[in-house]
Amino acid sequence: MSLLTKSALEVYLNDHLAGSSAGLGIARRIASAEEGNEYGEVVGDIAGEIEGDKAALEDVMRRLGIGHDQVRLTVAWGAERARRVLRVAWLLDPGGEGLLEELELLMLGVTGKRGLWRALSGTKASDPRLRGVQLETLEARADSQLARLEQLRLRAAAEAFA
Repeated sequence: MSLLTKSALEVYLNDHLAGSSAGLGIARRIASAEEGNEYGEVVGDIAGEIEGDKAALEDVMRRLGIGHDQVRLTVAWGAERARRVLRVAWLLDPGGEGLLEELELLMLGVTGKRGLWRALSGTKASDPRLRGVQLETLEARADSQLARLEQLRLRAAAEAFA
């Protein structure tokens, strides 16, 4: 199916898959850069969860017969890598403003992911292919990720603006 004839659901799920790939890269980068402190520990745990969430999304796509859009995945990969190069504050001041912005970017992704699980929950009852997918558990995990990231974000803001 060409890009112009893809269904709204195919585009939506592939956009989220691309976002999850970029978010996973951001989380892994923060965890690596902040290894040995609370930022690294918490975001490292969240990175592992994001990896599981991405696998759950890929399972949903498989159940629905939706393939991966390699163009979207490549663009997301490139954008995440470009962010590394273009984010001067992150490179020069990893504990300051750059960390705050990276945490906020990660939170945006998790918020979107929570919305994905909610949207799919609304269609779960009408689509038997989604039976067995623990969408409520995935949404609760996104809420937990947001709560942990918010604590780190507020700490990073206080440190950056001190």
